[in-house]
Amino acid sequence: MEAPEGTLYAFRALLLIRCLRSDRLVSSVEGFVRRVFQQENFLTQASTTELQLGELVDKEVASATPVALCSVPGHDASNRVEQLAAERTARCVAVALGSAEGFTLADAAITSAAKTGTWVLLKNVHLAPQWLGQLEKRLHALRPHASFRLFLTMETHPKVPVNLLRRARVLMFEPAPGVRAHLQQLLRGIPTARVAKAPAERARLYFLLAWLHAVVVERLRYVPLGWSKGYEFGEADHESALATIDRWLDSSAIGEEEGAAKTHISPEKIPWAAIRTLLTESVYGGRIDNEYDQRVLESFVGTLFTPKSYDYNFALVKREEGSSGSGEVDESPEEEEGASKRKISASIHKDLCIPDATRMEQFLTWVDALPDREPPTWLGLPADAERVILTARGQTLLSRARKMQSVASDESGEADGGGDAVELSGGLGGMGGADGGEGGSTAANQQQQPAWMRTLGTHVAQWLDLLPNVSTPPQVPSDLLKDPLVRVFVREAQLGRSLLARVVGDLQEVAEVCAGTAPQTNHRRMLLSSLSRGLIPDHWRKFKVPRNRSLAQWIVNLGTRLKQATDAEAKSLAGAGGASLGEGAVWLGGLFNPGAFITATRQAVAQRHAWSLEELTLRLDLSSGEEDEGAEGGGMKHEEDRFAVSGLRLEGARWEGGKDGRLALCAPGDGGFTRLGQCGIRWVKGDSEADASSESKGAVTLLPVYLNGDREDLLFGVDISIRDEDKAAVLQRGLAITTD
Repeated sequence: MEAPEGTLYAFRALLLIRCLRSDRLVSSVEGFVRRVFQQENFLTQASTTELQLGELVDKEVASATPVALCSVPGHDASNRVEQLAAERTARCVAVALGSAEGFTLADAAITSAAKTGTWVLLKNVHLAPQWLGQLEKRLHALRPHASFRLFLTMETHPKVPVNLLRRARVLMFEPAPGVRAHLQQLLRGIPTARVAKAPAERARLYFLLAWLHAVVVERLRYVPLGWSKGYEFGEADHESALATIDRWLDSSAIGEEEGAAKTHISPEKIPWAAIRTLLTESVYGGRIDNEYDQRVLESFVGTLFTPKSYDYNFALVKREEGSSGSGEVDESPEEEEGASKRKISASIHKDLCIPDATRMEQFLTWVDALPDREPPTWLGLPADAERVILTARGQTLLSRARKMQSVASDESGEADGGGDAVELSGGLGGMGGADGGEGGSTAANQQQQPAWMRTLGTHVAQWLDLLPNVSTPPQVPSDLLKDPLVRVFVREAQLGRSLLARVVGDLQEVAEVCAGTAPQTNHRRMLLSSLSRGLIPDHWRKFKVPRNRSLAQWIVNLGTRLKQATDAEAKSLAGAGGASLGEGAVWLGGLFNPGAFITATRQAVAQRHAWSLEELTLRLDLSSGEEDEGAEGGGMKHEEDRFAVSGLRLEGARWEGGKDGRLALCAPGDGGFTRLGQCGIRWVKGDSEADASSESKGAVTLLPVYLNGDREDLLFGVDISIRDEDKAAVLQRGLAITTD
């Protein structure tokens, strides 16, 4: 079948966008797919149909067919079944799995409901994959009543039996995207009688909570920038927060008459402190295990839940200072419905103020006028955060495409390689006899190998050329090991040599298998399976790397780490101490164990001055890359109590000035991060004069330093000087320092 006209042009445009605008790669791929299949709504037509669960249960599902309601973590779809059962007045027995007694209750409920024709709702079935295998067999032998229905709610999980999903009617549920959709769903889901209860200030508190929940959930789309990880915030948190507000508001609005509530209450008399504490420590904060994510949550709650929120024109979102128009959201004009509606602007140059409303209907009217797509600044993020996240998604897309290409190469090897390229255990079955002989010449064996194996052999040879030779470790005098810096660099070099020997040995074995000169073993099959798909073998993972790093990049990175480790070992043995490292800074992200280096610097300073470790506080002197380029010698040097490090980058901000400078927020178009020059780690004793002078420059915020951009491994936190007016923005933007 010939390709549709224009497909070649679209593919060339896709390649061009891949090179120039990697943040638009995902949307460009979607456009290419539409062009190939000649359907403009190919990727969106399925999502435009609203689910009619009642009609599906009545007309499309048989009694012996379970209905599987799958959802992403944190989103529970069981309430849809419970609401439908309440509307139909149908008897529905709900059982939550995950405990031993849950299995017994579930079996009894299915047996009874199958006879009487009632409904059974099994919640969180992904927690019991083995029991689901038994359920599948039981459903085959079940002869249920015509009105019997079995509902299964689960999170998407790889251990759920595939045969059960094939038998079931599978429905996928995801939270509504966008702040507007969240607000509409949350506010319309609150019963009218609940909102109408006195005092009248209740409606605005409900709206503030809905806004907080929408922001908290939407920031999950920007992990690790919005949150450091994907917390499971869901509708249960919102319902718990509503109950918290009701309890404290009712207790504060008790009138003079017993049992009667005041019609109105002064905003100053609302127990804000109690509400803020419960939201940050229990309701939402109970799911957070990162100190810096907790500070982000406290900033949002502290900004919204205050008496000022009842003021006229209270700003939910403050305008972006000094930003360009590139951060604005393109809005399409709304279609007229009798009379034209005015949409609320999504410009980052204007404050987004809370509506002057007292009834829920007024708040909903305001919400309906919000744009469908909000700028990231509404979530407290930089205006170009979307570009940063889209770039990362594009890299993930390319990584997955490479893996698919490897699988396709495996399958194509069956035709031109003369063997089963997918089943590695049989791909080289004729390489040797039962006695382990080679079974023929090398040239003949190479021609018998599938195409993917010949390609892998070429790559392995290139990787071996990139790696250094395994060196002999030097003799280390025992007296030098008393220096903590010497110890840490000797251990770095030892770990590097051990890992290098293992990697080189494995690659040489794979090269021999690909050349047809060695038989397969279980270990070699595992290496072939991993390397042919571009995956890093598990026993090679002796240091943390970003999730999207490819195998080829890992090999190059390993060689660079080994060079630093051996050079640092030689310098430290030549003259113990940090000053012996010379002018070159330590590449912090290139250490096999960066935490051990940080601890060693602390121990070195404590030994030098006879100070207690508990008395020392970590300071990080930052410098911009421009300063290093203009400075003689390349920036900061190793000194007695300061250790130069490199490879740091500041995400979401830039550094203005030298060691005594301060942090400034990035403007749209700055790229989202700033590469720093050679910085200095130093340890100071308590509130020294150096600390006093640093803190006198203005406000100070605690900034996290992560091992890499995934923000999974926290190294330490440092106090950084900022402008007073930027304090709230710095917290909400999720600024951090990461290593390369």
